[in-house]
Amino acid sequence: MYMEEMKDFAKATIDAALSTTPIGAFLVTLISDLKAGIFERRFEEWKKNVETKLDELEDSVKEGLKDNELFATVLLISGQLALKTDSIKRKYLANAVANVANTDLSEDQIVIMLNCIEKYTQAHFELLSFLQCPWEFDSKDHYFMTTSTMTIFEKSHPNHDNAIDKIAINDLYADGMITSNSLSAMCTVEGAFSKMTSELGDDFISFFGLTKDLGRK
Repeated sequence: MYMEEMKDFAKATIDAALSTTPIGAFLVTLISDLKAGIFERRFEEWKKNVETKLDELEDSVKEGLKDNELFATVLLISGQLALKTDSIKRKYLANAVANVANTDLSEDQIVIMLNCIEKYTQAHFELLSFLQCPWEFDSKDHYFMTTSTMTIFEKSHPNHDNAIDKIAINDLYADGMITSNSLSAMCTVEGAFSKMTSELGDDFISFFGLTKDLGRK
């Protein structure tokens, strides 16, 4: 029942945003079709993912969620974001809803991370996951004396767009997710393979469950 109420609220938010924009009759019809089609499908996919994740929790933990203010906040924000994001992000958002049941993170930290996941792309996610443990993507034995962290990343992610990667690195650094944005600088092999995620970055990876689909061992 709560899920249906939240879906109505999320759709009402979209309606309110659209009502402030001058649009023609065709666009009104198109938006109506989107709400009945794509938006509905996105929400249902997210809802199914959330229900699957919550079913994995112990009954006592699930019972406690009814009075958990932080859970209500994350559920609402996650549901709204699910209407605006792709399938991979909807899976991560569902992970967040379930993980809030057992987290020590503050509401401020979680809201900041939810804001970040809205703007991040797959490039951000893959870089962040890689920078937490580069050694899980390649072997140090393949390099002699010196290399760069980006050399290792590009070898394990050959189809990446370098221009997008630069933007993603700067975003992650500005948001405090990683400890350096000089990943192309030459250094020792040990240095290039060192962990570069911050505590916030580690929390982000754990909270949204980023590791499973991003090529890690």
